[in-house]
Amino acid sequence: EAQWLHIIKSAYPRLYGMTGTPPVSGIKKKYMDEFCPIIYSVKLDDTVGILQKDYEIIVHLLEPSTKQDIPLKSGKFWNEKAKIQFWENKYNKSHEFMDMLKLIQSIQNSKTKIEYLKQLSNKIDNKCLIFLETTEQCDNCFTSFYSYHSKNKASETNLQLFQEGKINQLACVKQLSAGITFKNLNECIILHAYASNNKTHQRLARCLNYVEGEKATIHILCLNNTRDVEWVKKGLA
Repeated sequence: EAQWLHIIKSAYPRLYGMTGTPPVSGIKKKYMDEFCPIIYSVKLDDTVGILQKDYEIIVHLLEPSTKQDIPLKSGKFWNEKAKIQFWENKYNKSHEFMDMLKLIQSIQNSKTKIEYLKQLSNKIDNKCLIFLETTEQCDNCFTSFYSYHSKNKASETNLQLFQEGKINQLACVKQLSAGITFKNLNECIILHAYASNNKTHQRLARCLNYVEGEKATIHILCLNNTRDVEWVKKGLA
């Protein structure tokens, strides 16, 4: 990658780029500092337009289910609340990445969140963008939704229908988090808010690019009394 950057710099002495999420660590930040250092930056609050937008962020605090409906290899069952508590306790003791991953997955795939999202989406008549976490959720959990993701051959068609206002709801995974503006969009639902405020920022910004004078409403689903509350707070910070 560094070799290619050398070639690009030699071919184009003046090379400029723009991003809303510059890398803050790792090899990408090293390359950026060396080959394309930041020469100008602006804070979100100082950008044109956002402060003129009227919007609200609603965090829906949901209690994890205690229904014994999660099968174990032993043939027994446990509930969503117990599963999340198990992985939280294990991660608190081990601080291992794989344990954190299991905890994230157990919250991202929460049946409580999914069922609540279905009910919430049925009450929304406005144009609404829905952020899910996996393609399986798009295809299996929300079969009534038009979806946009890498495995759906109809993605571009669905996107065009959504852009033209021929459908009111579009479910997506990550591809539409950045780099696209939707006209007349003033509502979105976020199944899972990341502790990374860059990722959360990108998703929130989709709903702030709406027609002047319209109020945007962003719904974030959060499991109460779990690590999810901490993640949402960090994501919104």
